[in-house]
Amino acid sequence: MSSSAVLLWQLNHNYVNRLARARSYFDLLEPLLDKYRAKVQDSLLSAMPVIHARLTFLSAEHRGWCYAFFYESPESKRMVQTPGAVRRALTNFVIMCDRHKESLNEMIALFADLPRPDPSVTRIPGGDLWDLMLSALHDLVDFSNDLNARDSA
Repeated sequence: MSSSAVLLWQLNHNYVNRLARARSYFDLLEPLLDKYRAKVQDSLLSAMPVIHARLTFLSAEHRGWCYAFFYESPESKRMVQTPGAVRRALTNFVIMCDRHKESLNEMIALFADLPRPDPSVTRIPGGDLWDLMLSALHDLVDFSNDLNARDSA
């Protein structure tokens, strides 16, 4: 496998894991806030479907990128190998991540404007879901920033 193909695989693997982590934290946070809705402000509850839709869109767009550029064919789901296909996949990956970065920054800003729920509601054994969710969103933005720095170097 060429070094470009290895890079493509690593970038995709890293990004999909970060995206899945953000989605997992949100999927835990959303029903928890709903369960304790008496302790949560309405503005926070009304923002959850917006964030859910945005995360769903990002996941769907990534999946579409995989089928359009990452896989040789939808049936085989084998990663592209030819230099041209790898180059196209990398180029379109950077473009997709840039688009995602805008949406991620909007979600971070939305979270910053929302009233933070009582930590007794969002605390789980692994930490605080509110903080974990924000951290996961920041990790995705950091990934895009690192990707752009690598791309311009």
